[in-house]
Amino acid sequence: MMLRRAVIVSIALAIVSPIFGLLLPEALQSEEYIEALADRVEPVMVIDYPTPLKEYSIHGLPGPVGYAISALVGYGAIVGLYYTIHRIAFRRRGGG
Repeated sequence: MMLRRAVIVSIALAIVSPIFGLLLPEALQSEEYIEALADRVEPVMVIDYPTPLKEYSIHGLPGPVGYAISALVGYGAIVGLYYTIHRIAFRRRGGG
C-alpha cells in the first residue's frame, strides 16, 4: 500500500515537473530577479557529463512532454537501482 502511494506521488511529480523546470524559470526572467541573483551567487564550474537525455529533452517532442518523460526515466532508474540493491541485501540475509 505504501509503495503504491509512493509510485502515484512520484508519477504526479513527474507530470508537474515541467512547471517547475521550464515554465517557472521563464516567468522569473525579470531584470530585478536576475540582478539580485547575480549579486548573491558565485560562479561555479559546470562539468558537462554525457547523458542519455540531453537538457532533459527528447528530440521531436515539445519541451514539457520531453521534460516529463525524462523525469519518468530518471524515476525508473532510481527505483530499479533500489530494487536491485534491496534484492542483493535481502538474499545475503538469507531471506530468499
